Amino acid sequence: MLAVLALGGFVANWHDPMDVVKKIAIAAVWIGAVDVAVRYLVRFNVLGYFLIVAGLFLLSGAGEMLRHPDYFYRANGYGVLAALVVLFGWPLVAWRRGHTGKALG
Repeated sequence: MLAVLALGGFVANWHDPMDVVKKIAIAAVWIGAVDVAVRYLVRFNVLGYFLIVAGLFLLSGAGEMLRHPDYFYRANGYGVLAALVVLFGWPLVAWRRGHTGKALG
């Protein structure tokens, strides 16, 4: 609860009480998403930490590009989302296929 208040309730750029409530709700969803990602994706896995950090940065960049009115930037935003799907799908597909390579030696 303190993390939600720290992220959403006490930021300096709010204008009215509804804005504070909105920011607290967004912070709660954000913390919940990070909690689920750490709990189920990472599990002491360094690749999982990399995927979370890269996913957050790519998602924020894609959001900025998708809001742009120019078609070129929106198309690049969709490209970033596709790259994000590939980035998360590659380890999942490799895990589902199992290890098929032969051991050296």
